This record gives sequence, structure tokens and C-alpha cells, in this order.
Amino acid sequence: MSTFEQNGFDTVNCVACNRPNSPSAIRCLWCGILLNEETTQPHSRIQIELSYLGGIERLDTPEPVRLVVTSDSIEIRELMPGSRVVTIPAESIIEARVVNNIDKIQVVEGISWWRKLFFDEETNKKNIKTKAQILRESVLTIRYRSGDKILNAAFRRDDSAASTTIKSVTNAINSLLQRKPADGQ
Repeated sequence: MSTFEQNGFDTVNCVACNRPNSPSAIRCLWCGILLNEETTQPHSRIQIELSYLGGIERLDTPEPVRLVVTSDSIEIRELMPGSRVVTIPAESIIEARVVNNIDKIQVVEGISWWRKLFFDEETNKKNIKTKAQILRESVLTIRYRSGDKILNAAFRRDDSAASTTIKSVTNAINSLLQRKPADGQ
């Protein structure tokens, strides 16, 4: 019995992670999947802007796109010039994964022009400062069927909220997999 139930609160357990959630929750607080079929209304859409890397036949160059996850599909719409839209139906999706990449690099700070004028080259080399810079990048891959081919579409984001944002989109996409009927198995 959860702490919520012990204190007299009504809960709804998630079908994926079996953790308690509020009865009014649309998505699981813990894993992000849709909790029930009634949440297929338009307000359950998730939109995110990502950098497209590759894997979709109609989009041939890396560019910014808007990825929209609805209850029945994933829509990929290019932002500029905005003419192409690709829809991946939920029944074609095999899986979604997230890869977090954290790189630590050395950045050399430049020497000001006045220091170059007043000091010799050897002194300037001694005064060069370096600092460590951490770059965070999260990559979302969506594996899906297109006809008789299995393709992988890849998208990336590299801001401070990249990891959290990409994980919530990945959970939303994977919740589509849990709701679709089994393929005759």
C-alpha cells in the first residue's frame, strides 16, 4: 500500500511502472505515459522543436523541425521553409530511445590585443587561460516501419533542458506503443 493510499487519497496505478498517480492525471508522474484512453483529446499533444539529423526519406538535409506527438501519430514539420510534413502513424513505431552525450572540452580564452602589443610571445603563451566547458546533447531516435523497410529517424537538442525534454517526448512516444494492439501475436 502506497503512502497516498495510507493517507486516504485515491490513486490510479500506472500500467507501465505500477506507481500511484492522481485520478485526474493525464500522464504518469513517474514515467510520462498516458494513463487512460480518455486522454486522446487534443490537449494531450506534445510539441517540441528539435534539430533533425536524418532518417526520413522526405527530409534530406539536417534542419530544425517541430515534432508533434499526438495520440495516434508523430508529425514532423520542417520549420523553414515549412513546406514538408511527415507523419509516422503510431502503428508504424517500433521504439523510441534517448542518448545523452556529455562532452567536457577545453576552451582557450583569447589574449587581448593590448597584451599582444606590450608583452613578448613567450610571456603571452604563459598567460593563456583555458577553462573547461561542458556541452550537453541529447539525441532522440525513433525506429519505425515504412512499407517493408525499418528506418531510424534521429533528432537532437543541446540546451540545458535537453535531457529532461527529450526524455519526456521519448516516454510519450513509447506510451503510444503500449496502447497499440499487438500485431497478431
